[in-house]
Amino acid sequence: MSCITVPPEGLGATIAWCSRNLGFTAEQRFESPRHEFVFLAAGEVEIELLAGASNRGGVTADR
Repeated sequence: MSCITVPPEGLGATIAWCSRNLGFTAEQRFESPRHEFVFLAAGEVEIELLAGASNRGGVTADR
C-alpha cells in the first residue's frame, strides 16, 4: 500500500482522477479530528489518501 498526502480541498478531485484514469474505487473513507483518510483499490493495488496532513504555509519560528 502506498500513502499519498493531498490538501483537503483537493481530495475529491484526486479521488475522481484516480477512479476515472486508473480504475480505482474508494473502499473505505473516514475522518479523524484533523485528517480525512480514503483507501482506494484497483485489483491488488491499494492507495491510501491522507488529507489535512500537509502544511503548505510552512513552519513558523517562535520569536
